[in-house]
Amino acid sequence: MMKSASIRILILGDSIAGGGELQQGELKFAEIMKDILQRNYPNVNFDILVCASGGWSTTQEVIAYEKYCKNI
Repeated sequence: MMKSASIRILILGDSIAGGGELQQGELKFAEIMKDILQRNYPNVNFDILVCASGGWSTTQEVIAYEKYCKNI
């Protein structure tokens, strides 16, 4: 069956959002979320984008969104 819809999700955050604290081989939040969404909505194509860097404050996340993510 063909995918009927596409949904793009942006994860914006610090190292936790980016998976910076994980050991090699552990799944990142974005991968787990996409897997759960695909299982529950098999006809939807999920595009998960991550914009994250260790130590970012909320202010820095807003700046990064405005500079890099706003027009994605």
